[in-house]
Amino acid sequence: MDEIIANDVQNGLEKETTQPTIPLQKSQEITPQLRYRKTRPALQLLLILVALCGLVTFGYFKNQGSPTKQPLLTSETPQPQNKEGQAESSEFGTVPEFQVPDTSTITDSSLTGTIKLISQDLQLFKEDVSEINGTIVPPVYYEAGTFTTGEYQGYRRIIGVITANTFSGGGAYVFLTKDDQKYFVQKLPEFPTVSHLDENLFSDKVILADNLPTEHPISIPLDDHFVLYRQEIPTRPFVTQVNDKFNQTIGRNVLEDTYPDLARLNSPVKSVAFFAQGSQKPNYVGEIPPEVQRAEEMREAYFQTSTAVFVTDSTGLTYQYDLSTPKIVADYYPALEKFEQEYEVYQAAQEKYQSAAEAYEKKITQGLPAERPIYPDYPESVGSPYLSFAKGEITSSEPLMNSYKSSFPGTCGTEGNTDVLKNVKQEELKQIGTIGNQPVWVLADSQHPLLKYAYETKITNTSEEGFPAVNKGATKPSYEAYIAQNPLLIIQDYWGRFVTLGEWDYLLEGGCGKPVVYLYPETDTNVSVRFTGQVDLTTDIPDYHGSWNVLAHPNGILENLQSNNCADPDFAKFGSEYAQEACRANAYPYLFWAGNVLDQAYPQIDEGWIVSSSELDVFLTTKLAEVGLNAQESTDMLSYWLPKMRSEQADYYRVAFLQTAEMNALAPMEILPQPQTLFRIFLDWEPLQQKPEVLPQPQRLNTLQRQGFTVVEWGGLNR
Repeated sequence: MDEIIANDVQNGLEKETTQPTIPLQKSQEITPQLRYRKTRPALQLLLILVALCGLVTFGYFKNQGSPTKQPLLTSETPQPQNKEGQAESSEFGTVPEFQVPDTSTITDSSLTGTIKLISQDLQLFKEDVSEINGTIVPPVYYEAGTFTTGEYQGYRRIIGVITANTFSGGGAYVFLTKDDQKYFVQKLPEFPTVSHLDENLFSDKVILADNLPTEHPISIPLDDHFVLYRQEIPTRPFVTQVNDKFNQTIGRNVLEDTYPDLARLNSPVKSVAFFAQGSQKPNYVGEIPPEVQRAEEMREAYFQTSTAVFVTDSTGLTYQYDLSTPKIVADYYPALEKFEQEYEVYQAAQEKYQSAAEAYEKKITQGLPAERPIYPDYPESVGSPYLSFAKGEITSSEPLMNSYKSSFPGTCGTEGNTDVLKNVKQEELKQIGTIGNQPVWVLADSQHPLLKYAYETKITNTSEEGFPAVNKGATKPSYEAYIAQNPLLIIQDYWGRFVTLGEWDYLLEGGCGKPVVYLYPETDTNVSVRFTGQVDLTTDIPDYHGSWNVLAHPNGILENLQSNNCADPDFAKFGSEYAQEACRANAYPYLFWAGNVLDQAYPQIDEGWIVSSSELDVFLTTKLAEVGLNAQESTDMLSYWLPKMRSEQADYYRVAFLQTAEMNALAPMEILPQPQTLFRIFLDWEPLQQKPEVLPQPQRLNTLQRQGFTVVEWGGLNR
């Protein structure tokens, strides 16, 4: 295979046999770690999932108030005093000192001191919480000030940062302690399943508590139009001096501290400072695809930053906040409460179903007539309160789309913070209406490059056959018809910046497309699979009712326990040729879905291989065999992806894979009962017309060892 322009790393395959963590319902305060992942807006993601699970979490404080303390596990064992202010040094190398941002504008604070490294392991997490390829990566601890007032006067604030592994995306947790024996951490009340993950993460020194003090409230009102909603404490990877058992360098998460380089924003709150999120340009290896280059050119020309804001207290501790509206945030809390109530009903219905299912099986065994019980629908999840507007909220005589969200969806149709514009002047805008008493503008020039880019992204780049498939049979509008509906709106935010919102009426082709979920239990087992993040489904086979609930057999055949729609129009789509017969027989080979992931950004991959067109088939076949896909799984994947890749008629291809950890962060799901083995692999590729001068480093791939109930996923990036 001398035409594969990279040598495989010898023995660079990791065995994945670890136990998954307990699945967790996704909360907006429990967010997969955000590390400035670069989104490639013009690309679309086609996942072919073979089952997944996983979710990541961060610890947060609530607003100040009297605590209601609830012991998780307590310990009276005295602990040594913290040694702060020293660079933490070990076989993992010296962790860099935290660079405290300028907090001179803060005039009112309940804290004293600044963030400093702690040189010892406080043992606040379970020992194996960050095990990577057989190596335990210890948390990084910081002291982040002492409270000077209130019930927690004299309590020191401790930040513990853990590193991502196969089943956890890592993140930062906040603790309070006065005696170094007991550490209080903020209880997360939104969802009843949160405590499971807490028990799985924390040591016996940790006590869950309500209403711990903070300078970072859940939301910060700015004016009548805008509010900031709190998300996570940003962290970043730090390259250590330690290699894993495959001689691969291990990264370790530390607190993000690039804020001194960011633009300061005026803060209406005296106890914190505001910084605009910086913009970073992705690094690409080899030839940049035209659609990616186009996206980068537009971003360079017109996009200043996103609407995310970093909010820093007097110690330097920083949270990311997302810009939203008072109405969206106000509606968010009742939605969470409604979900919790529905979840309690769902749990009761689950118990009732289990009893009915046991009675059904007993009757069938005895040869008696019986009606199979229907598994209860999972309640609808609640998405992040990002800035958005519906048509009905806008007073205007002009034609409008039905919904406006982030200006340009990212890869996999991801939703998130929208864009702050640059190089757009007031005189280039035309007011078409108001939201409340706030002006709403559009670009006056119908040939403006931003409008042309919107049409390319949402209409032109979608295939002729794919467009009606994901847009309920609609045909592509002409450029004139599309622009006439005002697909881009512009408003001014609290700081007077021009912010653009784009239409979300037209769906992108593929998104997270053809995920197929293979389930292999050891015995016939009722299995529930559901998304824990927000996914806008365009295809679901069998029908998704808030979850899939199937009777899975050891050979992988799935019986749908919910209603079957054998006249589903999804059955006519590419990749669904099997579905009609499978539905009639109620014997599915896997779960199949396609859609747009709304809460996450697509990760960037710098490693991989450059493969010539003549070697593509052999290369992919070999790689899938190396990682452990069986013959049927490999055939399914190749029969779908090789024709798609070949259709690009490229001379070379860049090939890489997202693996289990990345997929758990990008598209988290919950599988019950939990699988003993979870393996996810996702094809990230792009066509090239010539060999690049700079070659990527070969990627190390994990290998699948099937033990117990096994779940396998494969997917790919649709271009």
